[in-house]
Amino acid sequence: MIRLHSAQYALQRQRLAVQRVLYARTPEESAVAARWARAWHRLVQQQLACARNFPRPPGSYGASRHLH
Repeated sequence: MIRLHSAQYALQRQRLAVQRVLYARTPEESAVAARWARAWHRLVQQQLACARNFPRPPGSYGASRHLH
Protein backbone atom coordinates (compact mmCIF):
# COMPACT_ATOMS: atom_id res chain seq x y z
CA MET A 1 0.00 0.00 0.00
CA ILE A 2 2.90 2.33 0.73
CA ARG A 3 4.16 1.94 -2.84
CA LEU A 4 0.80 2.92 -4.28
CA HIS A 5 0.59 5.86 -1.89
CA SER A 6 4.00 7.13 -2.99
CA ALA A 7 3.02 6.61 -6.65
CA GLN A 8 -0.13 8.65 -6.02
CA TYR A 9 1.92 11.42 -4.42
CA ALA A 10 4.36 11.42 -7.34
CA LEU A 11 1.45 11.58 -9.78
CA GLN A 12 0.06 14.63 -7.97
CA ARG A 13 3.47 16.30 -8.12
CA GLN A 14 3.70 15.49 -11.83
CA ARG A 15 0.31 17.10 -12.42
CA LEU A 16 1.44 20.25 -10.62
CA ALA A 17 4.64 20.36 -12.66
CA VAL A 18 2.64 20.09 -15.89
CA GLN A 19 0.43 22.95 -14.73
CA ARG A 20 3.56 25.02 -14.13
CA VAL A 21 4.66 24.27 -17.69
CA LEU A 22 1.32 25.44 -19.04
CA TYR A 23 1.20 28.63 -16.99
CA ALA A 24 4.89 29.60 -17.13
CA ARG A 25 5.53 33.25 -17.91
CA THR A 26 8.93 32.79 -19.54
CA PRO A 27 10.48 30.08 -21.74
CA GLU A 28 13.12 29.46 -19.07
CA GLU A 29 10.47 28.88 -16.41
CA SER A 30 8.67 26.55 -18.79
CA ALA A 31 11.86 24.57 -19.48
CA VAL A 32 12.57 24.12 -15.77
CA ALA A 33 9.01 23.00 -15.09
CA ALA A 34 9.16 20.58 -18.04
CA ARG A 35 12.29 18.97 -16.59
CA TRP A 36 10.49 18.52 -13.26
CA ALA A 37 7.45 17.06 -15.03
CA ARG A 38 9.65 14.53 -16.86
CA ALA A 39 11.40 13.57 -13.63
CA TRP A 40 8.09 13.05 -11.80
CA HIS A 41 6.77 11.06 -14.78
CA ARG A 42 9.76 8.72 -14.62
CA LEU A 43 9.25 8.29 -10.88
CA VAL A 44 5.53 7.53 -11.33
CA GLN A 45 6.31 4.89 -13.96
CA GLN A 46 8.98 3.35 -11.75
CA GLN A 47 6.68 3.26 -8.72
CA LEU A 48 3.86 1.65 -10.73
CA ALA A 49 6.23 -0.95 -12.19
CA CYS A 50 7.35 -1.86 -8.67
CA ALA A 51 3.74 -2.02 -7.47
CA ARG A 52 2.83 -4.34 -10.37
CA ASN A 53 5.61 -6.75 -9.41
CA PHE A 54 4.83 -6.60 -5.69
CA PRO A 55 2.88 -9.71 -4.56
CA ARG A 56 -0.62 -9.06 -3.26
CA PRO A 57 -1.75 -10.45 0.08
CA PRO A 58 -4.36 -13.22 -0.09
CA GLY A 59 -7.92 -11.97 -0.12
CA SER A 60 -7.03 -8.55 -1.50
CA TYR A 61 -8.97 -7.08 -4.39
CA GLY A 62 -7.94 -8.65 -7.67
CA ALA A 63 -6.20 -11.62 -6.11
CA SER A 64 -7.36 -15.02 -7.25
CA ARG A 65 -9.79 -16.63 -4.83
CA HIS A 66 -10.53 -20.30 -4.39
CA LEU A 67 -14.11 -21.18 -3.58
CA HIS A 68 -14.72 -24.43 -1.73
